[in-house]
Amino acid sequence: MVGKDVPYPLLQAVAELPEGMLRQGLSDLQAAEFLYELSLFPDLEYTFKHALTHEVAYGGVLQERRRALHRRIVDVIERLYADRLPEQVEHLAHHAFRGEAWEKAASYLRQTGDKAWGRSATREAVNAFEHALTALAHLPQVRETLEQAVDLRFLLCGLFDALTEPVRSFQYAREAQVLAAQLDDPLRRGAVVAHLCYAHVMLGEPAAAIEEGEAALAVATELAAAELILLVKFWLALAYMQQGRHRKAAQLLLGSSQDDTDGVPGRSCDSRSGPKIASRIQMRHQIWSPAQAARCFAELGAFDKAIACGEEAERAATISDRPWDHGGTELALGYVYLYKGDLDHAVARLEHCVQIARTADVPMLFINAAPQLGCAYNLLDRIPESIRLLEQARDIAETSRYMPRAPLIYAHLGEAYALAGRMEDAIPALQRALGLARQHGKRGFEAWALYLVGKVHTLREPVDEEGARQSYSEALSLAEALEMRPLQAHCHLALGLLGVARSNAAPSRTELSTAAAMFREMEMHFWLEKAGAGICGMTDQHAPDC
Repeated sequence: MVGKDVPYPLLQAVAELPEGMLRQGLSDLQAAEFLYELSLFPDLEYTFKHALTHEVAYGGVLQERRRALHRRIVDVIERLYADRLPEQVEHLAHHAFRGEAWEKAASYLRQTGDKAWGRSATREAVNAFEHALTALAHLPQVRETLEQAVDLRFLLCGLFDALTEPVRSFQYAREAQVLAAQLDDPLRRGAVVAHLCYAHVMLGEPAAAIEEGEAALAVATELAAAELILLVKFWLALAYMQQGRHRKAAQLLLGSSQDDTDGVPGRSCDSRSGPKIASRIQMRHQIWSPAQAARCFAELGAFDKAIACGEEAERAATISDRPWDHGGTELALGYVYLYKGDLDHAVARLEHCVQIARTADVPMLFINAAPQLGCAYNLLDRIPESIRLLEQARDIAETSRYMPRAPLIYAHLGEAYALAGRMEDAIPALQRALGLARQHGKRGFEAWALYLVGKVHTLREPVDEEGARQSYSEALSLAEALEMRPLQAHCHLALGLLGVARSNAAPSRTELSTAAAMFREMEMHFWLEKAGAGICGMTDQHAPDC
């Protein structure tokens, strides 16, 4: 009843037996090998030798008696450990729930969930918060209870993001919407719309996310709700990133003006000073906003800004000391180094992110890191590793419907299949990538997928030069519209190399020179060497870039 592991002071208080009789009973149980001493310090503690013995003993107690005993155990723990209740909160939550002491159960389960989330035990936190909702459902549905029920659902939305379960997140957001309407609470109604925005982001539906997010931002602005404004801007930025609108996303993430997010010096991301912020939302803003901004600047080709933002996020994550946050900064910097062409640093960062994701059970990190790490593996000719990684990410995305980066997963998987000579698998994967990107207006992902379609055309036997040229040209047009300068340079390089293969010297030299100039300006030296090699490989060995 008390549990499999039983501190003696707790057992003594609950049993209400004379000291001698209690100790004699314990000695008899030890002699029969039902119990043994687990520890002597700080309190003598006993444990059942077999879990089944404990279960049988528990099953022999009548239900009403069980409830009464569980409630008594709660009272005794609260009395015995009054000066260190946080250490006992899991036991208190368990016994309060089993004893149907619903008010205490709701409170202790909420604390248990917070404690679990603080150490990144995501599934434990989900279990605690969902049981807290069950406890709240047994209480009178007064305003305070409804407020707690709404707020718990908000917490569950965030946890299901980490677990890549957007459908359940969306379900809890909708339930919160119904309850918030009963409260007539403008702030919580705004927060509900914000969480619906986020749920659409996780489902890979940026247009719907932006619609909900703009509505939530209007409410938050009218109420001057600073923390809600931070949340909404962050989630809106994620939706804009999915659409390939990286400059707009960076503005929202950094709260900066237009001049601060273009390629010229503006607001620096390298803010080392500032007060230590305790609020969970503000801490999240300190870490994840610059981390996501780093990815935006990488897509725009502003690598100095991208690295500064990534390093700012990394410094803030050392204060948080949560695996989830460390994984996010590794992801951001890995993304930046990959785009810049520093593959050693990119792989080290991204592999560490994947390791954190697996160790801390945060599949969200894995599914976001996989397409970038797969891309790096493809560039390094580590094709079997790329295929295994990307197939796993694909399966998670399809099973869970966590689709923010699904087009890139399929695109790089198609690339890996083609590099492995599996054209029969490559083409459907790339078609799936383009279909997902176009269905949901993810124009940035569409541009990258088109570029990879062009690359796959060059790997065919015989090479499909016309198909490759068309795909590269379409990718270039989109990249120019979206200001994705690294991708523009890649497209110029690819078109130039196509021309070299066809001995079409003048247009090829123009494309290769354009690519070389762009790579040089962005300090993408890995790719600059490839452009220079292409120029040197032309008939005219005296080309200026040779």
